[in-house]
Amino acid sequence: LRAVHHLRTLADAQALRGALLRGGHVLVVGAGLIGLEVAAAARLLDCGVTVVERGPEPLGQALPPTIARAVADHHRGYGVDIRTGVQLDRFQHDGDSVLATGRSTTRVTAQTVVVAVGMRPETTLAEQAGLAVDDGIIVDEYCATSAPGIFAAGDVARRPDPLLGGSCRIEHWTHAQEHGAAAARNMLGITTRFAPVPWYWTHQYNTNLQICGFPQEADSITLNGNLAALDFSALLHRQGKLIGVVCANRPGDFRRLRQLVTTPALPVSEPLRDFDGEPIPVG
Repeated sequence: LRAVHHLRTLADAQALRGALLRGGHVLVVGAGLIGLEVAAAARLLDCGVTVVERGPEPLGQALPPTIARAVADHHRGYGVDIRTGVQLDRFQHDGDSVLATGRSTTRVTAQTVVVAVGMRPETTLAEQAGLAVDDGIIVDEYCATSAPGIFAAGDVARRPDPLLGGSCRIEHWTHAQEHGAAAARNMLGITTRFAPVPWYWTHQYNTNLQICGFPQEADSITLNGNLAALDFSALLHRQGKLIGVVCANRPGDFRRLRQLVTTPALPVSEPLRDFDGEPIPVG
């Protein structure tokens, strides 16, 4: 269907912008970072917006439920209809619109549909080459695969997790850029260890949300500021270990506090200066 869009390339973005400028109602499938950024952009262009998410909360891959709900409420304040626990299974033409239907009684009619449900790593070539694969091409901290002389980097690579142990696959452009550079150095024989703590950001309406580490895995949160107003800094722990920082509209705090996660040997006193937080529920 021509009215159903994805957002992976510049051409995709240009086509979507044209659709949003025509107005009407927009259905966003998936309430991750890209889905909510599209929802915000559509509302600022005065489109009606419905977001459907099959999980229990939006941003479930990035944030703990308490903070995710605050972000969702911010969108609702702008008039976005966010529905969770909804899985769509069919799109069909309905005149000049698209009718989306799902399990139970879900029905949404929209002039533009944006599917933002994430991606699967393309590992076919790696599998044919006999490389170790598990939701991505498995690499070590030097970007090396299971086969000598073959390296992998970016969204497709699953590398060691420096915070929680095990492995992780990161889908953010800064990480891909830095991972590729590290792989190139290792290919040239310049031994370069690459196992950073990920950090990224998202801008939605008047809010800049900055995220470091793996906040979605937290079992406790200490927050300074106003969660409902999206004006806060939060430290997130798991079993007593700091595993993440989330800041909303506080770039100065984020620059200081993320050092606690990315540089564990750093003395705690300096980044924590003026941080007076209170515990809040995770879920």
